[in-house]
Amino acid sequence: MKKLVLLLVISLSIYSEILGQWFQIDNLPQYNTLTAVAFINNDTGWAVGTYGTIIKTTNAGITWLLQDSLTDGHL
Repeated sequence: MKKLVLLLVISLSIYSEILGQWFQIDNLPQYNTLTAVAFINNDTGWAVGTYGTIIKTTNAGITWLLQDSLTDGHL
């Protein structure tokens, strides 16, 4: 029984560590669903989504700026 509890505690610790790498800061600057993300280096990347959403980061995703896509289609 003690081994089972220990195994459960270790499993939950590993699981929470894996999930802890990603977190949502807020929905700004947009509220649309994002469908893809790509980075060209450690700092600069873009994410695209529904209704022509394009957002760009230049600081590894700490902040994102909305960019005009000139479309309302899904990207």
